[in-house]
Amino acid sequence: MAWGKEPDVCSPEHGGGGPVVASAIQRIGHGETGEAQAEGKRYVLIALLLASILSFVDRQILSLLVHPIEHDLHLNDTAMALLLGPAFLILHLVIGLPIGRLVDTYPRFKGLSLGMALWSLATAGAGLASNFVHLFVARIGVGFGEAFLGPTAYSVLPDAYPPHRIGRASAIYSMGVYIGAGLALIIGSQVIRLLAHVQEITLPVLGVMHSWQLVFVVIGLPGILVALWIFRLPEPPRRDPNGISASRPALREVLAFIRANLRALASVTFCAAFSLAMSYGTGAWVPTFLIRSYGWSIVHAGAVYGVVVVVGGVTGVNLAGALSDALTRKGIRSARLLVMCLASVLTLPFAIAFPLAPNPYVAMALMLPAVIFSTFAPAAMPVSVQEIVPNRMRGAVAAGLILFTSVIGLGFGPVLVSLFTNFVLHSQAQLRYSLAVVPPAALLTSAIIGFSGLGAFSRARDRLRGTEATLSAN
Repeated sequence: MAWGKEPDVCSPEHGGGGPVVASAIQRIGHGETGEAQAEGKRYVLIALLLASILSFVDRQILSLLVHPIEHDLHLNDTAMALLLGPAFLILHLVIGLPIGRLVDTYPRFKGLSLGMALWSLATAGAGLASNFVHLFVARIGVGFGEAFLGPTAYSVLPDAYPPHRIGRASAIYSMGVYIGAGLALIIGSQVIRLLAHVQEITLPVLGVMHSWQLVFVVIGLPGILVALWIFRLPEPPRRDPNGISASRPALREVLAFIRANLRALASVTFCAAFSLAMSYGTGAWVPTFLIRSYGWSIVHAGAVYGVVVVVGGVTGVNLAGALSDALTRKGIRSARLLVMCLASVLTLPFAIAFPLAPNPYVAMALMLPAVIFSTFAPAAMPVSVQEIVPNRMRGAVAAGLILFTSVIGLGFGPVLVSLFTNFVLHSQAQLRYSLAVVPPAALLTSAIIGFSGLGAFSRARDRLRGTEATLSAN
């Protein structure tokens, strides 16, 4: 099928991916139950999970390579912070909302596959960078491609899973964040270990490369193969939770919805944004913190922290999904946002304690529960959006929310830590104290915003369900 408007139903002719996959996914949303429908859901979830894993492998790998890049390109912490955050976000500010509108109109998996191919090529292209500007441009490309992922997932998952199962499905999708981030550290550290005695390596076509440049190439290229597979997959038809066929709304209708539900949307957005500022601000600098404060090597820091991220992240998102589903079944209307608030409260003491630990093993032991609890917010945010936003405008609204959360979380989190280190503490050796101050302040802000918006969230959820019930009755 050409890149055109999305068909009303999903079929082999409209999706590809093989007749078995197409047949399985086609059953989603058409009232069928049992093994065939479950198989279709699994294909949808596997595709989104793989995309999430690869996106965070490509996004997180830079945090492991701070030291060699600073050395070879003669950069300081502030320049690296610009690469870790703002460079990634520049095109998000321009194309995030248009991509959300495309997700609401065109085949979602095809758009995702094109975005994945772009971010994978951009990651590999970072391996060719010889100065700050080249690396900055490559990071812009990674951010551009990954702008397709969030709106696609927010839009597709509710079409594949009923409301009482969406928390668990979103949690599995969110696992990709932490599996990908952890794998970036683990795989990257092992590539560095293998090349420990090689300052430069000469490759056909690519020429002379530093070992850190080769890491980008090794990490980036596999995503292209997955992108080709996802391009051929069909997807479930667009549906609202009560089975109402979803059609693209006019832009003025989307804006009217946002105005009517601004308090609830703002509470979800900024609660998640400041929680992510803690996660990104901490995660970007932990490998460097372990090197500077405890004298660990890049290989040791990447391997140990990578395991903490994978174990803590997978544990946390599954706990978050189970908890939010359980609270929802008990009739707590604001359960999804409440879980996000609890994330900030539970993470706070561990976020303060781990950078001040007397040795690296105590630090990582304290880091594990910090990772577990900090995952609650990003795991619950997609479900929160799905509970208060109609399916047919979810791509556009989700793109806006992802834009704000990314600007605050990824744009400011790593940068504020580096600025505090360089301009308040005046010493890169004092990074641990920046980590003990800046991310915890973000968590406190997140909790205050989230708890203040619980009532507005409940009312927005009730309004959406009332509208859907009325439409279904008619």
